[in-house]
Amino acid sequence: MNKIITILLMGLLPLLFSAGVSHNPYNYDTIELKRRIAILESNGNWRAVNVKSGALGKYQFLPSTLESMRKRRLIDTTEKNLCKMNFLADTVLQEAYMDKLLSMNLDKIKKNRYGELVGQEIDGVTVTLEGMLAASHLLGFYSVDWYVSCLKDINPGLRNRFDKYPDRVLMEDGMGTPITKYLRIMELNL
Repeated sequence: MNKIITILLMGLLPLLFSAGVSHNPYNYDTIELKRRIAILESNGNWRAVNVKSGALGKYQFLPSTLESMRKRRLIDTTEKNLCKMNFLADTVLQEAYMDKLLSMNLDKIKKNRYGELVGQEIDGVTVTLEGMLAASHLLGFYSVDWYVSCLKDINPGLRNRFDKYPDRVLMEDGMGTPITKYLRIMELNL
């Protein structure tokens, strides 16, 4: 009799603990997302330098992005250890910059309540948090903001705001990589 009760309880435990727990659309696997971004950006090469754009490291940060983050004191670094050679040699620093950028973009996604879009389809692309974060890394949050807002008609007035600053909204990077490739990052066989 005790065995039957134990078996019944064990079968009900997952249901008891999951009752009332809602899915958090802002949870994601940081390690897997960073692995995928690194493969797309540099094939995981810490010392990669893009001769066309000047992007650096495993995650291909533009020097202007690194400088902007340093000036805003988002990363504890000095001008000296941010020089190209030091940055390329310092894997911990590269990871710190990527972690901070993901965190900043996640805050923007939360602020705009884009987690509500996870699982929905926009122009044949299923929206994922990872996709929005990866695309924000590729083209900046403004481009992702425009893409999901305008195309989903969440905020029709947003298109007018972005029309004033067309240089801040991109649908592909300087190498021709479209935003949709990064929005689909979790679908890619990497």
